[in-house]
Amino acid sequence: MNKKELKKVIRSHCSEAGKAEFAQWVSSNQFDEDLEKFISEDLENELSKNHQIDDAELDGMAKKILSMARENQTSPKLNHDKIASYESDRQNHSGTSALFKIAAALLLIMLFTFIAFRYTRNTTEENQIAQTITKENQRGRKSTIFLKDGSIVYLNSDSKIQFPEVFTDSNRIVQLEGEAFFDVARDENKPFVVLTNDLKVSVLGTSFNINAYRENEFTKISLNTGKVKIENGGIDDENNVKAIELNPGQSVAYLSKQSTFTEVYPFNSNLDLSWKDGKIVFENADLETMIKRFERWYNVDFVLKNKPYFAWDYTGEFHNQTLQDVLELLSFSQSFDFQINQDKVEVVFKPN
Repeated sequence: MNKKELKKVIRSHCSEAGKAEFAQWVSSNQFDEDLEKFISEDLENELSKNHQIDDAELDGMAKKILSMARENQTSPKLNHDKIASYESDRQNHSGTSALFKIAAALLLIMLFTFIAFRYTRNTTEENQIAQTITKENQRGRKSTIFLKDGSIVYLNSDSKIQFPEVFTDSNRIVQLEGEAFFDVARDENKPFVVLTNDLKVSVLGTSFNINAYRENEFTKISLNTGKVKIENGGIDDENNVKAIELNPGQSVAYLSKQSTFTEVYPFNSNLDLSWKDGKIVFENADLETMIKRFERWYNVDFVLKNKPYFAWDYTGEFHNQTLQDVLELLSFSQSFDFQINQDKVEVVFKPN
C-alpha cells in the first residue's frame, strides 16, 4: 500500500477493496518497513526547511516516532469506529496483533504533525543553545556589534565577546575578555549579564563600560546610564560573593590579587569612554600604561633601547591620529627619538 491510499483509508475515503487491502497490509511483514519509509519521507519534507538531516538520522527518527505511536496505542484519540470496520478481517489473524497494528497506524497519522513540530522546535532550541557566536578583535581593530535583542556592543581592540545566537527566555548572557562598551536594550523580563574572568555584571537596560584585560591586575566598570549590579565570582568562582550597585557617573574596580573591590568613585567619561569614538586619552599615565595602549591601538610592538631620565607622567589625548603623528608630538615633549619599522617601534630616550 502506498501513502496516498493509506491516507484515503484513514479519512474513510477509500473503497471496500481499499479497506481490504489495508487490512491485509497491516497484518503483513511489510507493514513496519513501509510505515517507517512513509514517516521518513514526511519528516524529510517537513524538517529539511529548518534542519539538515541525513539518511541515518531520518531512519532513527522514523523508528522513534513509530515507537512513540505504539506506546500510545490506547490513546482515546483513536477512531474506534474505523478500527471496528476491520473486525471481520481481523478475526482471520492474531486478533491482538492486527488490532494493535491498525491502532498504531491510525494514531501515527493523527500524531505525526504534532511530533514533527515538536522535533523541529526542540532541535531548533538545542541548536540555538549550542550555537555560540564569537566576535574577536585583534590589536589595531575595533568593531560595533548589533545583538538580536537590540543591544549594541562597542568592542575595543585585543578583545573578545561570546554570546548565544538567540538568547533564552529568561536571560541574556555574554562573556567578555578585554574591553567593551555596552548599550543594552531594556527588557524587564530578561536581565542582561556580562561575565568576565572575575565578575558578573547584571543590568536590565543601561549603558556601561567594562575594562577586563587579563594582563591587568584589575577589572573596571564605569556606568554611563541606568544601574548595574556587580558581583565577584565571574565565570568560575561562586564563593564569597559580594555585590555592589552603581549609579550613573560612578565607577568601581575589582582587584584580582586581593579579591576585593575598591571604593565606588566618580569617573571621567572622557578618560574611560572616549576610546569608542576614536580618542586615546591619558591622565597622569606612566610609560608602561601608554605603551600597552599604543600597542593595542596600533597593532605594534615597542622596543625601548633605554629608559627616560625623568619620571613619566603624561596627560593628553589623541583623536584618530596615526602612530607616526602621535609619536612625533610626544617625542618633542618627552625627549626621545623613534623609528617605525612595519609593526616594530624602536624608542631611544635622549640623555639629560
